[in-house]
Amino acid sequence: MSGERKPGVRTMSWSDVTTFMRTRRLAVVISALVVCAVVFGIAFGLGVLQMPGESAPTPLADITDAARSEDQTASRIPASTEATDAVVATETPKPDASDSEPPAPLPAPAPLPSKSFHGSAFSDASQVIVVTADSMSTTRATLTTYQKVDGIWGTVMSTRACVGKRGLVLDAERIEGQLQTPIGVYPMPYAFGTAANPNSSGTPLTYKWVGAYTYYDGNYGSATFNDLVEGVPTAGDNYEYMYLPTAYKYGIDTDFNPEQKPGKGNAIFIHCNTGSGYTAGCVSIGESRMVELLRWLDRTQHPRVLICLTGDLHTFYY
Repeated sequence: MSGERKPGVRTMSWSDVTTFMRTRRLAVVISALVVCAVVFGIAFGLGVLQMPGESAPTPLADITDAARSEDQTASRIPASTEATDAVVATETPKPDASDSEPPAPLPAPAPLPSKSFHGSAFSDASQVIVVTADSMSTTRATLTTYQKVDGIWGTVMSTRACVGKRGLVLDAERIEGQLQTPIGVYPMPYAFGTAANPNSSGTPLTYKWVGAYTYYDGNYGSATFNDLVEGVPTAGDNYEYMYLPTAYKYGIDTDFNPEQKPGKGNAIFIHCNTGSGYTAGCVSIGESRMVELLRWLDRTQHPRVLICLTGDLHTFYY
């Protein structure tokens, strides 16, 4: 019969079922907590647990490699403070030089070879007076002095000059009385003047004083040709009166026509300017420049005078 109980069999009520289910769930939760605790303990022990905000720990092999790298880096660090400062200074960026420093200058050009005077007439000369004119017909010229020091030629002084009333002429073509200044290279055997010698050094040009009775001998064949004599020369009537306190206050003889070629002329001087703007065949400059010239000249340096066209100077000086 359905309403009867069998002996020995217990029948569960609804409350018993509910209690059983609660107990079962509690056991499951406790088991899960136990498992989590065991896993947490294992993970913490192995060092793989990462807390929030922390970086993951380096594995043991990586720790060994990192230590070795640090040791190698430490061996490369400079030991001294000076070396460290040098490294820092090298690595520190420098300010832009264009903002605070001027640009580096360009390299200087190589010096040009120095010029020299060429020709046998200059072989032993260390002083040269150069008189240049722009044309054969001009009366205007420039006088420039050159000095050689330690084998190098350089200019010393330059000034305006006057030449012959009829300009220049080639040395071999000069005719006496034509009022032309000869082109050529000449020695300077002596200086002269109505004033005292301005050169007080121990080696000036030989200086001859000019008095009221001094004459220049231009007589061909004379023993005193191209020289100063006292009184009228007895050898003939070709002579020049020298006592001219303006033109010949200071002068230098050029020994023109030493071979005494008749009709070629003589008495070619460098002397003081008279203000006329030309000469009778000589070269003239200002009195103060004549003084400079005489003070500069040294007979031991074998001075020469070169007279030429400006455009021909390069054939002598290059």
